[in-house]
Amino acid sequence: MKKLYFDKVLLFYIFILLIYSIIVMYSVSLENLYFVKCKVLQIIFGIFVMIFLSQISIKMYEYLSFYLYVLSIFLLLLVFFLGSVNKGAQRWLEIGFLRFQPSEIVKISISLMMAKFIKYYGYTLVNIRNIFFF
Repeated sequence: MKKLYFDKVLLFYIFILLIYSIIVMYSVSLENLYFVKCKVLQIIFGIFVMIFLSQISIKMYEYLSFYLYVLSIFLLLLVFFLGSVNKGAQRWLEIGFLRFQPSEIVKISISLMMAKFIKYYGYTLVNIRNIFFF
């Protein structure tokens, strides 16, 4: 069985921030435990996602970065044409019961693509075309 890898220092600071968020949610919700319970459930779900994603190899992230980038551009185009307007802004994409902002996926995909770009091309930019087409 493969041993789980964690950066203990990073994990410590993450848990400090999570505990702080529960305290803030408790004080803001005027001691209404419903919102605190929802926050705790979100944190538990997030911890499971974090554990799952931390076990994926870096090579797999490098391989999937281009496809995630293309998917994020496609989702942004869907928002442009099919997105729902909320409070005067067209940011949300509704797929069945799921409603989300594709810009959150774009943040991750651009970070992964820039890391891949810097790995292969370094910090020097020879041609502007290299940014968009490998």
